[in-house]
Formats: sequence, structure tokens, C-alpha cells
Amino acid sequence: MKSKIGSTAALFRFEIKKLAASRKNWAVIAILCVTLFLFVAYNMQQERAERLEMAAESDFLVTWYGYKAAVYEDFYGQFGGESLRAYAEISRKRASCFEELAVALRNNDRGEILRVRAAYCTAQAEYGAWSLKYAEEDKLQQELADIPYTVSSAFVMALSPDYGGYRYYTAQADFYQNLLESGIEPVLSLYEMTGFHFLYRFMTTLFPAVVLVIAFLLLSDSMAAEKDSGTYKFLLLQPVSRAKIVAVKIVAGAVYAAAVVLVAMLCAFLITGCINGFGSPEYPVLIDPDGYTSLSAVPSTYYDDVSVMAYNGIYQDLNMKMDTAYTAFEMHGDGLHLGASPYSSQGQFSLTEPSAELSLTPIWLFLISLLPPLLVFFLLVASTAVCISAFSYNGILSLVLCAIAGICLIPTIQIAYSPFQAVNCGLLAAGLCGQTLLSSVLVALVTSAVLYLITSMGFRKKDIIC
Repeated sequence: MKSKIGSTAALFRFEIKKLAASRKNWAVIAILCVTLFLFVAYNMQQERAERLEMAAESDFLVTWYGYKAAVYEDFYGQFGGESLRAYAEISRKRASCFEELAVALRNNDRGEILRVRAAYCTAQAEYGAWSLKYAEEDKLQQELADIPYTVSSAFVMALSPDYGGYRYYTAQADFYQNLLESGIEPVLSLYEMTGFHFLYRFMTTLFPAVVLVIAFLLLSDSMAAEKDSGTYKFLLLQPVSRAKIVAVKIVAGAVYAAAVVLVAMLCAFLITGCINGFGSPEYPVLIDPDGYTSLSAVPSTYYDDVSVMAYNGIYQDLNMKMDTAYTAFEMHGDGLHLGASPYSSQGQFSLTEPSAELSLTPIWLFLISLLPPLLVFFLLVASTAVCISAFSYNGILSLVLCAIAGICLIPTIQIAYSPFQAVNCGLLAAGLCGQTLLSSVLVALVTSAVLYLITSMGFRKKDIIC
């Protein structure tokens, strides 16, 4: 028994050393490192461009809301009515907030940006609460009835209560206020590249597609290369069964691929943190609290929301009821957590209040919670790659087949209960994929077991010329 265990351990070490010494794998690692570098550089460039663009948009909005305040103040003088006076007042507050925001953006004053956003959302929430109460008391309709029909339609659009917007801005205001009171460094842009936000952003955007292909390439010739190098003789002389050889290759491949990817991400995290700061590990992000214990997913329209988003030009629809000058597209996260929607004016959007079925957790704890499903994903990829490699004639064919498989499987990461949706662990943990982490892990484990059985049965019956 001890000799078999020793042989298995020796075989495992041999597999790790072989994978680590592969020139092909070093080339794949270089591709991964370049991808991470380009990801960080692109986002840093986008963040700077976005900040300047938002400052320019804020300049415009200062003028726009100043004009709206003057117009509705004039209407208030003509027709009276508290709703007209309140709208003129909120327009002035909006103009003031955007004026302060433009200065803070150009100075890249993160604390001031957060304070202004908190003030903006608080003002919006207070105005929303007042307008809802005013409408419920039927006072709004009474005022609108006294306004000439030729202008009343515009007033109805601007002054009608927005229930979704009120709930959204209330949640945003609370979130920003909590950040201010707790002293947590905020995430102010989708493209922000502080250390922790780099990890979160990468995990919920580029990671699934990139790592799926990278992992396949790393493990593509795990079986076929034995024939090319003539090391099948060494394997078959070991006092272990062929089924155990397959198992060792799968486990060693999963450990190696996980180590390569996670170490590369850790290095990128450290370098990004040293350059841009690490950010606060306590920054709260959304999570499905039942993701590890339940098979019932949080209802989500995430991918539908993404598909219908339109970007048809700046200021396409200056509708003050929805305030399109402020992007409030909050799909329960998408890498932007609760309360990190940036200022912008990009076409259509929707106001989505945070789901009551989701909760907040520190970003460091969220990232740690992704490790178990990630390890299961690497086990699945290793099982698939070993299966493909076992039935390939040589390493080159296996490499090509694994590369094709990795690329072709990318669309499946968005399909509920697809085995490879496990790589989408960031969005799964945030309750955005219509599936829980638990169900994803179970599907991936069952698929891995099936692939192992297929590979081991085929390998036992395969004639190998040494």
C-alpha cells in the first residue's frame, strides 16, 4: 500500500515538473501576463478618459440645470404651485452638485467626488420622497389642472413621481453615506484599477473567457505528449493502474493550471496596488448569501439587461424625470457593486433598485469565496483537456483541438447549468446568472467524473507502443 502511495506521489510530482518545464506552457503563461497587463493599462486609460468626459458633461449640466431652474422659477411665478417651486429648487441643487463635481473630477479628488455624489443622491431621494407624498395627496394633479394644456404635458413628464428612481437614489444615498461614515475608500469608476477592484473587475468580466482558453492551452498535451516524448514507458512501468494514471494527470493538471492563473493574478494585484493603491478590502460588494447552500437562484435578468442596453449618442433623451445625465444602470453589480454607477449620458438605461435577496459583503471576503468554485472549474478543464489529449494522436493535434474547444466553449459560460458556467464564479456569487454557486459546482463535478470515466475506460483499452 505504501509503495503504491509513494508511486502515486512520485507520478504526481513528475506530472507537475513536466508541465512546469514545458516551453509551450511558458509561452501560454507569457500570453496570460500580457493579457493582464493590457487589461490594467486599458482600464487605467479608460478611467482617465471617463473622468475628463464626465467633467465636460458636468459643465454642460451646470448650464442645463441652471436653465431649468430659471424656467420653472418663472413658471412658478406665473402659475404658482409647490411642485413647480420644488422642481426649480432641485434643479438648482443639481446644478450646484454638478459644478462641484466638475472641479473634483479635474482635481481627481476622490473624497470630494464621493461627498458630491452622496449629496446628489440625497437631494434626489429627498425630492423623490416629497414628490411621492405630494402626488399621493392629489395636490400635483390639482396644480397641473390649472396649467394651460399647451405646457402641461411637459410638466407631467418632469414632475410625475418616479417610484423606481426614488428607491434607487435612496439606496445610493445610504450606500454613499455609509462609505463616508465608515471611512471606506470608494470605488468611483467601472474602470478603476486599485488592487482589489482589479481583481473584482477581472473576475467578473475578462476572466471567464481568458482563463477558459488559457487553462485548455496549458493542459492540452498532458496525455498526447507522452507519445511524442516516449515517456509512456515510464508511466506504464509504475505500480499504478491506468485509471489512476488518468486521475493523477487530471489532479496535477488542475493544480498546475490553478497555480499558474492565481499566481499571475496575485502578481498583477500586487503590481497594480503598488502603482494605484490597493483600495479598501472592506469595500462592500453584492453577493447572493444563499449561493453556497441553496439550489434556488436569485431571479436575474442580467444578460437580458445587457443585451437591450443601447448607446446611441450623448444627450439622446434629456428627460428630466429620469435624469439621463446620470447613468443609474445598476444590474445588481456587473463589477460595479452597489452604489458605484458613474456619471454619464449614454443613451438608454434603467433604474434598478438593489434586490432584497442579495446582501453586501467585504470585497476581500467575496474574492476568497470564489476560490472553491474556481478550483472545481480547473478540475473540470483538466478533465476535459486530458480526455481530448488521451484520444489524440500527437501533441500538436491535441493542442489544436483543445484551443478550438476552449474558444467554442466560451458562449456556454452564459448558459444556466452549463458545466463551464463555473468559470463565471464572480457573477454567480453576485446572484447574476440565474444559478447558484452550489448548483454550478455540482454540475461541474458530475461532468468531471463522467469525463474521467470516459478517459480511463478508453485509456485502458488503448494499445500503446513504447
